[in-house]
Amino acid sequence: MLALTMALLGCSQEIGVRSDDSGCEDADGDLYCSFQDCDDDDALAYPGGPDTWYDGIDGDCDGADDYDADGDGDASDQHGGGDCDDTDPAIGPSADEVWYDGEDADCDGASDYDADADGHDAAEHGGDDCDDQEPLANPGQSEIWYDGIDNDCGGDNDLDADGDTFDSSAHGGTDCDDADAAVNPDATETWDDGVDQDCDGADQVDADGDADGYEAKNDCDDSDASIHPGADDTWYDGIDSDCAGDDDYDADLDGFQHAGYGGEDCDDYDASVNPDAIEVWYDGIDADCDGANDYDADADGYENESWGNDCADDDAGINPGATDTWYDGVDTDCDGADDYDADADGYQSDSYGGDDCDDTDSGVSPAETLETLDDGVDTDCDGYDASGPWSSIDVQLSTDVTTVGVVETDVGVLVHFFAEDVMNTGDAGALWTFYDAATPWSGASSSSSWTFNTTVPFSATDVAADGNYLIEAYTVLGSAANYLYVDTTNVISGSYNSLYFVLPPATTTLEDVNVSYDGATWHVVGCEGSFVDNLSYLTGTTDELFTAVGYDSLQSQGEGGDRCAVDPSNGVLRVSNQGDNEVTLYAQNGTSFDVNSSFSSYYNDVEYSWDGSNVLFTYANYAAVIADDDTDSDTAYTSTTVDRLQVASDGTTVFAAFVDTSGDAWLMYGALSTGLTEIPLDTGLATVEDIDVVATSSGALVVVAQGGDAVRLMTIAL
Repeated sequence: MLALTMALLGCSQEIGVRSDDSGCEDADGDLYCSFQDCDDDDALAYPGGPDTWYDGIDGDCDGADDYDADGDGDASDQHGGGDCDDTDPAIGPSADEVWYDGEDADCDGASDYDADADGHDAAEHGGDDCDDQEPLANPGQSEIWYDGIDNDCGGDNDLDADGDTFDSSAHGGTDCDDADAAVNPDATETWDDGVDQDCDGADQVDADGDADGYEAKNDCDDSDASIHPGADDTWYDGIDSDCAGDDDYDADLDGFQHAGYGGEDCDDYDASVNPDAIEVWYDGIDADCDGANDYDADADGYENESWGNDCADDDAGINPGATDTWYDGVDTDCDGADDYDADADGYQSDSYGGDDCDDTDSGVSPAETLETLDDGVDTDCDGYDASGPWSSIDVQLSTDVTTVGVVETDVGVLVHFFAEDVMNTGDAGALWTFYDAATPWSGASSSSSWTFNTTVPFSATDVAADGNYLIEAYTVLGSAANYLYVDTTNVISGSYNSLYFVLPPATTTLEDVNVSYDGATWHVVGCEGSFVDNLSYLTGTTDELFTAVGYDSLQSQGEGGDRCAVDPSNGVLRVSNQGDNEVTLYAQNGTSFDVNSSFSSYYNDVEYSWDGSNVLFTYANYAAVIADDDTDSDTAYTSTTVDRLQVASDGTTVFAAFVDTSGDAWLMYGALSTGLTEIPLDTGLATVEDIDVVATSSGALVVVAQGGDAVRLMTIAL
């Protein structure tokens, strides 16, 4: 381009040097005449050319200092100048400093936060100079008092040299000696030392202005004769009468003023009682003055049980107002109740080691004496709905007990048993005693009576009752003959009559005796099937038996058996002969026995019972059969072989109590139309030998069981 230009100009010189008639010379060939070019020896310097700072060349020929990029008239301090920031024309040695903006505007290198240049930055900007406009004020200076400057920046009052908070009196204050902190208007005057400590204008001297015998230096109020050391101080009047210097509202000197005078000491006559004291519970003293009841340590509103009714005064959750949670072992409501006996019947829940099978019902526990039959509730908690509890009956020292019976008379339930040795007399006989069916047996009855006969042991027995009369039928073994006795006893008067029959032949002994009553006539039958098949039968009213006048009796040989019973509704005798494997029904015609029917079978035991409307017939072998006639239509099979049984009824329900061949007791019960339920009876006896049952008119079922010389009784509510 340059060559082209030069050619156009007709320049004949060599490239880089131009000369023409106009007088333009361009030595460096940058197309600028020497009079235009600031450096015609350097082609890189010409008007409008690019300028590179700090290379020493005025590239654009503007005449500016190549070391002053910001054009503030000061060259950069990096190139021999004094401009500490050559990019900012506001910063340079010629600029005016603006304090506290963080910029060193005049490039003097001084802190921008030290305006007075005393070497300490202003306190307002993180330094320690309390007055940055005054070079004589900074932490390095010594204080010059009373010049109005806090020279050492200590924050002290410049007019209070001794620091006693009072300005010097020489500078408008009240401190008469500002070089002594012990001298000021609040100081206590020391007598006769030549110093006016309290700045009142004079040094006090000894005097007794109130003539109370105490000089002013010892008298805290020398204007009042009633105030002096040794005077009686009246507390709470606001006057230190004895000049002791004590708080007039703190009589016990424990550091706490009386609560009645704006303080918090609840007993200002006892230094051990104050808000800082440690509370001692139950001494009747509110030691820490918190107002709490001293007999209620857990602050639940109930006093300790020694003074109140809080059974755990260290636990606020336990008190008479709390709700008790059963079975957690804690008497939460302090009612003293067993926490494992929710129904308060005296027996703990069987879920927590007790024996109460229903701890929500106080009517259910082992203490209950009346078990309600078939109500779905095990009232006495023996594991059965209709069994127990069993009570022991006092047999009045009798031994060799053989059989047991229970009947209802007009004066109560009567328990009866035969024994070989009654009352330790050595005589065999019968003992009976009344029993209140609603009350458990507890020792000997207060209304017991007995009869006994000096005889040899019994072989068969049975008892029944009507009204006030007890009928006892039993056989005894005599030395010359054997007898069937029928005793009729008035249980109120104790009077009785005994009928007896000699059993032919003399060696005969009856194996079974049965007594039944049809509401008018007694039926007594005895039988044996091991000798001559003897069958004895007696009938008569209660009066006939009691007076031994008018009764009928019949004996026969060849008609007997092992077990026998009489249907009280028609006098038909049922006789079972195990040896002959035959059961025969007899009707007596007054002089002999007629055979009604017979069939091949035998019974371990057989019973009839008359409930006033139905005849209940029961036999025992492998089953108990209940019927209201001789068709034997209703059968309930037992789970065990039956040995001895008795039957009773309350008019709708049949009760058959029996002993099996293993010596265990059982009860079958139910309506004839719906069948029977069988339950075991836990009598507590190792072996049960005899059992009897009666359904009383008061709605109770009474069962007695005998094993050895022990007799047990159980009552069930019907």
